[in-house]
Amino acid sequence: MSKTILIFTDGYSISTEEFNSVNEAEIQMKKKYEEMNENTPHDEFDKTSYLLGRDAVLYNKGADVFVWKIMEV
Repeated sequence: MSKTILIFTDGYSISTEEFNSVNEAEIQMKKKYEEMNENTPHDEFDKTSYLLGRDAVLYNKGADVFVWKIMEV
């Protein structure tokens, strides 16, 4: 049985979470993206932020970039 890993980096560290399905990982990624997006000042970098399928990128005033990736192993 394969596992699904949600990988996150803020550019300084990398963290991982393990899930039993891609769907579970996508739900968690969306939740974390939305929580972080609520606390991120919105500006011109909003146009380059995205949450799409198994990938998400959230820019914070061009200074910080938060990246998520879902991988099946």
